[in-house]
Amino acid sequence: MLVKAFHSAFLDRSRVFQLFQVARQGATVLIAILLAKSDLSLGDIGQYEQLLFLGYTLTFFWLTGLLQGFVVLYPQIEDEGRRLLEKNAVGLFLTVAGGLLVLTWIFVQGVSEWLTGGVVQHHQWMLFSVFFFSYQISSLVEHIYLVRDQVRRLIQWMVSSTILILMAFLIPVWTAGSLEAGLIGLAGFGVFRLIWLCALAWPSFRLFGDARLRNWVKTSLPLMGYAITGGAAVVIDGWIINAHYQDAQIFALYRYGARELPFSLPLAAALGTAAITRLLADQQSGFHELRTRVARLSHLLFPVTALVMLTSPWWFVRVFNPDFTESTSIFNLYLLILISRMVFTGPVLMSMNATRFIFVTGIFELAVNAGLSLIFIRYWGIQGVALATILAYAFEKLVHVVYLWKIRGIPPSAYIPFQPVAIYSILLILVYLIS
Repeated sequence: MLVKAFHSAFLDRSRVFQLFQVARQGATVLIAILLAKSDLSLGDIGQYEQLLFLGYTLTFFWLTGLLQGFVVLYPQIEDEGRRLLEKNAVGLFLTVAGGLLVLTWIFVQGVSEWLTGGVVQHHQWMLFSVFFFSYQISSLVEHIYLVRDQVRRLIQWMVSSTILILMAFLIPVWTAGSLEAGLIGLAGFGVFRLIWLCALAWPSFRLFGDARLRNWVKTSLPLMGYAITGGAAVVIDGWIINAHYQDAQIFALYRYGARELPFSLPLAAALGTAAITRLLADQQSGFHELRTRVARLSHLLFPVTALVMLTSPWWFVRVFNPDFTESTSIFNLYLLILISRMVFTGPVLMSMNATRFIFVTGIFELAVNAGLSLIFIRYWGIQGVALATILAYAFEKLVHVVYLWKIRGIPPSAYIPFQPVAIYSILLILVYLIS
């Protein structure tokens, strides 16, 4: 009853989906904090971060593209076809993830050597991969609830998933005092999520005879390309740091510092996903809603980011531990990426089917990022890698803005609330220089 009243008064499905991403990111940050406070060494924490990095590298592009394509295509087909698409989606995800699971179990040593410098241990990956692949593909659950407009189910799924992942990982780590115990708990949690997914939409493995499935994959391919260019920066940064240092502790220092606010990225990502469907339905009203929501989000994120930046020298080592002192400067620098995040050119370009342009500019952004990282790491260490990422991301957004304005005839004012974003951006840069 309380959930229903709360939903009716305050939430629509887009906002609940945003809240879900915030809860997911919040759980990630809480796990990082409590790991730093546990009996695990900095090296053990570095091992865990390497496992996350390896899992992300193997899944981010195809998973993100297929999920976005699912959201775009779902409203365009009839009711009966929607249920078939859900079943085929589960079947496809299970097939791809199962194949990757087997391959990585066989070739984990070579993959680990290439991406992490051989830091990842085989028995740890065996446990972690069961969790990670199950967890990632069961992200389809919240997307199914989103497109079905089942807001109450989405809230219930959000609450249960957030609580259970914290319990499954942290209780074994704190009681047993070992990373392996936590990985066993995570594997069990991943299997639970997988069972929930199959109960929601029983998988169909007729993957080659359904036109809707082919259409979904076709729609998702350009989005996978964009996901590669958008997410590969994390892979490139991690690979460069691993190749340069080959030290799990230094990798942990970078990963703990290279964080945005726990809720800024998921809020921005969820807003962008929702904006695509709005712009596809009605471009003018979609632009108006996008500007309104970006302005509202700016009023929240910029002041909080500035406050966090000013106070981070005091609270960062207290929240984590003194071993992560070097991460503080990386964290403050990385917070500046919020300026580029508030320029939502991606949803506008996707709604116009400009996926090829997105992919090409993404490739250039990756080249800028890799080139600057290789140069900056020699002079400023892991801080230089963070600076390269920020500059490269700003470069990509600038190219998008110029293209939309000069080629497509859409001025920045159509989708950017200039006054709040410009003022807040200048103030945030000043705060960084002061801090």
